[in-house]
Amino acid sequence: GISETTNSLFTIVKIVGWLGREHGKRTEKPSEPEEKCSVNASQLAQLEELILTKIKSWASDGRLQAHPSFASILHFWKEWESIEVVSAFVAELISTDEGLITFLTAFLSKGTIQTSGDYFAKERWSISLDAIKRFATIEECAERARLIAKSSTFINLSENQKRTIQIFIDTFDGKIETI
Repeated sequence: GISETTNSLFTIVKIVGWLGREHGKRTEKPSEPEEKCSVNASQLAQLEELILTKIKSWASDGRLQAHPSFASILHFWKEWESIEVVSAFVAELISTDEGLITFLTAFLSKGTIQTSGDYFAKERWSISLDAIKRFATIEECAERARLIAKSSTFINLSENQKRTIQIFIDTFDGKIETI
């Protein structure tokens, strides 16, 4: 059951999110008639409560921010509970440099770009400022990211952590266009 979920948190989140779409949540489409939905409104509310309990448990013990789908789970959490609760969690997380880097990394994505004349596609990293803005003050994050980049400990960060900081700053400064 949901309450025993350990590794597949995002799978359960996606399923409950999909069930919510049948009820008209997070979609432009009108809700299906209840008899055509996989679960009724009351069952959906119970499922959302169960998964919220699981998300909050993961948030309190540090597993949530380590999850590969951390950013997506934050969006569902905000929908099922409130932006205030999620923002408070994010504020506490980003109060440390390590937490800020973890948070920003959740919004980093890698794509490829190939221009005419290129034999191979090139990696293209991007970070979604719009998504970050939903949970934190972007200017504050940028100010802190600049301090981290200038700090003597920057050299000790992993390559991915350094990349996150640099791409975030460059995107914030308009040097990298956002997709």
